[in-house]
Amino acid sequence: MNYQERIKKLRKSKIYLDDYQTQEIIKCRNDIIYFVENYGVILHPKLGLTKIKLYPKQKEVLENLVSYPFNIILKCRQIGISTTIALFGAWTLTLIPSFYLGIVSRSNDEAVELGERIKRIIKNLPAFLWGGDFIVNNKKSFELMNGSKCVISAPIPDALRGETLNYVIMDEVASMRHVKQIFASAYFTVSQNFANLDELYSKKMREKPMGIALISTAGNLKDFWVKWFYKRWISAVNQNIDYSCGNIKWKAISIHWSEVPFCDSNWYESIKRNYGEDMELFEQEMELKFIGEEDVMKEESTYIARDFSKISNEIFSIPEFNWKDIKDNYNF
Repeated sequence: MNYQERIKKLRKSKIYLDDYQTQEIIKCRNDIIYFVENYGVILHPKLGLTKIKLYPKQKEVLENLVSYPFNIILKCRQIGISTTIALFGAWTLTLIPSFYLGIVSRSNDEAVELGERIKRIIKNLPAFLWGGDFIVNNKKSFELMNGSKCVISAPIPDALRGETLNYVIMDEVASMRHVKQIFASAYFTVSQNFANLDELYSKKMREKPMGIALISTAGNLKDFWVKWFYKRWISAVNQNIDYSCGNIKWKAISIHWSEVPFCDSNWYESIKRNYGEDMELFEQEMELKFIGEEDVMKEESTYIARDFSKISNEIFSIPEFNWKDIKDNYNF
């Protein structure tokens, strides 16, 4: 679409707001939960287009995404978290002018699908909330009338490189082979939002969300990309900064199937049967268990003990301080 066509589309889409609509925009902008539960529509496999009623953990995820710059989410399968992320994307893009969102997932198709979910939610909103049409609309990006834009990328080493973004969603991180390079690229795209990390942590980000969200199920720690996610997860859970992971304070949230209202014991047993004899994979994807975690913890503790022993030997092997020798040598 060229410049003239964009201007024509914008002029054609003029929307005049009454008092009720103005108040609704303010309510939605100030409260993401209000926006989702009053205007959020999703495509249900059985019910078709339907309004969503959030369960407590979904609300917690949304509140964290709005309030904290660096979020890390460990989840099990099929519990509506991808839908929750899509609702967050729709809220930021429609209600915050000139908001730039980036999406990367474990495959190009899954990244595009997440983008399509966001677009589907936006299309089913009343026109007064988003303008009623897209300025740009394709599989790799889309742009709204308010200047907000979503960029979608495959999980390649230079994903999103060259973009300037407010927020990046990295979905299924523990399945990204190039996660180290992707994260480095993503961090630079959002880094202009926070000149001072300490100042960023000291206040909640209600005015304009900014940062990165890492979302994933667990995985097998023999794979580097799983271990990369795991180290940051453990750092967040323990509420400390692992400097080997960078100077970032992650906000952790886990969602186990038992915390989801529609996942009862019958559902659990049905899913378990579908996995057959592969209980290791079942525990990984449904019980939030990292395969090989015990070995990694043993390896870490051995490394720490060995490192401390080395430092101790260096400290305690220092010769006794002799002031007389120093005085004689330097002629005080």
